Amino acid sequence: MRIIDLLFEISDSLTYNDLELVLNRIVPDIKGIKKNGNKILPLIDFPDKDQNKWRLNAMQQLVPVLAKELGRNTHFDPNKNTSSLGGIVIDGSPFTIAYKNNKTQGTKHSGKANEIALAKLIQKEIDASGSVNVRFKDDQGRILDVPKVNRVEHIGSKTQGGLKGDVALFSPDRRIPVSIKQTDAENWETADSLFGPRAFPIIKKLINDGLVKLSKLKDREIKGQIVPIYRIDREIVVQPTPEDVLKTIFGTDINPHGGIVIQDFQPHHFVQNGNFIEIECHAVITKLADVPKSHMMYFTIRNQNDRSKTGIRGLGVHAATATRAFGKSGTKDVIYVDQEGNQLPIPKDII
Repeated sequence: MRIIDLLFEISDSLTYNDLELVLNRIVPDIKGIKKNGNKILPLIDFPDKDQNKWRLNAMQQLVPVLAKELGRNTHFDPNKNTSSLGGIVIDGSPFTIAYKNNKTQGTKHSGKANEIALAKLIQKEIDASGSVNVRFKDDQGRILDVPKVNRVEHIGSKTQGGLKGDVALFSPDRRIPVSIKQTDAENWETADSLFGPRAFPIIKKLINDGLVKLSKLKDREIKGQIVPIYRIDREIVVQPTPEDVLKTIFGTDINPHGGIVIQDFQPHHFVQNGNFIEIECHAVITKLADVPKSHMMYFTIRNQNDRSKTGIRGLGVHAATATRAFGKSGTKDVIYVDQEGNQLPIPKDII
């Protein structure tokens, strides 16, 4: 009996976890899966040349394989806004599926690998000794200690209510959520809901001031209607409020308990002595003053075909790191403004 048959014995309704399980098994060379609402986006390394052609062909080839595996009518809809090319629709399911090019994703899901590597190491010592003392430490001397950890849990998919933790470490008297970021992370999160409605008047002001040019890219059919897609000629970076920064970086669970660790975890970052594990980090963040300049948060308004929360379809908002917003050398051609749309000088020394 197929795994999916066992799932259907319990419920006729496909869940995200059901589809994730199937896709991880049937999609060749899958690198990870992104989820955005009801959009499920398997990540594949596509060739740099004609990547849209490769993506479209791969999705069309997936349809009969997925239909056979699920036992449901499945078809490709080029007008579905799952991606710029359309998406795969499954009868009776709210979810749609579209391939994304893994090479174009900011962190290439190495963050997920980080979470797994960290959890496995800690769990291995818990299995051997019953508990482990964990210390995250950076070269500035900042420390996050979690003594007597006896359980570790992946919580990265639990984002409702502003939760930011990726791993939760449990001891007899506490629960410590830890958020993991890559040293080369480009974004803290998508920010369409948090900042999208505030973005429209800023975009409008900059267009009226002649600082940004808005042009129509194409028309798309969405839910039976022809909708224009727009683009801007340069990205807009917006200075966030202190409240925006705290909400985005720490969420509702990291502060005052827990912390954020920035590192591309490799074996040499872990030093173990008995049941004590010290983990070397690029940065350990437990308060706002600990955030490195390179990872300070800014809102970016940029071209994205499937976004519309800004009030202009084709423009999306991200809570980005400084190096993504201004470039690693701080020389990226962007316009930087405050919350009212007034131009500001580009910050210096962001590295």
